[in-house]
Amino acid sequence: MNLSFRSSDPLDMVIVDSTNGAVLYHTEMHNVVDQTTRVNKYISGTQEAKVLAEIHWERLTTQSANVLYRGQKLKMSDFLPRQGLIMYIYEAARCLTFIHIHNFFRTRTFVASDGKQYKWKGDSLMKFKLYDPSENLVVESHKQHQGVFHKAQDYNVDVLPPGIPILDDIIVTFIIMNNSEWRLQVELYTTLWSNLKALVNRYSGGVKYKRLQSLSLKTDH
Repeated sequence: MNLSFRSSDPLDMVIVDSTNGAVLYHTEMHNVVDQTTRVNKYISGTQEAKVLAEIHWERLTTQSANVLYRGQKLKMSDFLPRQGLIMYIYEAARCLTFIHIHNFFRTRTFVASDGKQYKWKGDSLMKFKLYDPSENLVVESHKQHQGVFHKAQDYNVDVLPPGIPILDDIIVTFIIMNNSEWRLQVELYTTLWSNLKALVNRYSGGVKYKRLQSLSLKTDH
């Protein structure tokens, strides 16, 4: 089964069955002020949808967000916990800024409705794969192509047969994975840009000081 995501924004998109074009899910920003994403699931054979889940994002950290799903309100850190090491990078210019990166594979796990634990792995190219407890591939995403060098296609995911019974779980957790990675990259590039400007300012300031010092020495002579 292949699902197409008809938007580049994971928080406001339509998810369709690529085979027949049937709309299966729809995500929307239900409350912009409180940063709440509502995931709607369409009832098969109708144009009606029901609320499948609500994700209440926190502005500071994704880990402290709340998920309303399966009749429960859960912390993100409990529903979809991170796995692996966390790497810290100290900016070379000693600007006292840390960049935190999940791990090289951006790994999170969750317990699906079938009682089994599944593992998401992502990377900085927004490519995600889902594995079952035996490390068998269940879901794989494919990035969007504009049609310049490749055939035009929406961002899409392949869901293998074992993943069909837990499709709701896959959709909800994938939306979280996708948005978390996007937030991580925004934070990373913002911090890198800020540190780069600090380095340039420090360097240019040092050069100016050396020039003034050189002129001062020449004047003394």
